[in-house]
Amino acid sequence: TKPVVNGQFSLTAPTLNIKCIGNWQTKIKGDGADKPSNGSIHAQCSNGEKIEGVFTTLKSGTGIVEGKDTKGQKVRISYN
Repeated sequence: TKPVVNGQFSLTAPTLNIKCIGNWQTKIKGDGADKPSNGSIHAQCSNGEKIEGVFTTLKSGTGIVEGKDTKGQKVRISYN
């Protein structure tokens, strides 16, 4: 069984005046030395919406989150 790794994150969208705090989870690939390449996220935002989706790490510290909010609207976030 591959080890599960999890943690917390926060994000801010200043132009929308929204802050979100949540959790992420992934499984380590290979022998555990590789960086996680994808996983799941769940977040609660200051505007009352919740976001659920998946993230893909493109390289260390850089990636994309794709998911939906409580209303079913698509959400796409890039991070670096």
